[in-house]
Amino acid sequence: MARIGNPQVSDKFAVNQQAIQTTSHEFFAAGARLVYLNLATFRQRLSAASAELGTFTNSLKNLSTVSAAQAGSVAVIGVESYFLFNVGEIFGRGSLIGYDVGPNGFTEKH
Repeated sequence: MARIGNPQVSDKFAVNQQAIQTTSHEFFAAGARLVYLNLATFRQRLSAASAELGTFTNSLKNLSTVSAAQAGSVAVIGVESYFLFNVGEIFGRGSLIGYDVGPNGFTEKH
């Protein structure tokens, strides 16, 4: 009985299928390592955030000692946060301008 299809393509398909399986295992292993790393460093990140919050509250208590560089960095972070929120909202609603509403002022379900 003759083989159906091009034998070169069939051989390449088997090799590619094996490579995809190997890559998918590596991908999921990398994801598991990332989750482990995030869980393992949670206390360290929490203590760093706590220290930064303490610095921020001390700066609010003593506004006269805040330098222009510190105020500028806070302003830049605030502007970045604002724009990232807006970009996320644009991606979330799937449109640059407004939400998709129907002719009656609400989205119609079909």
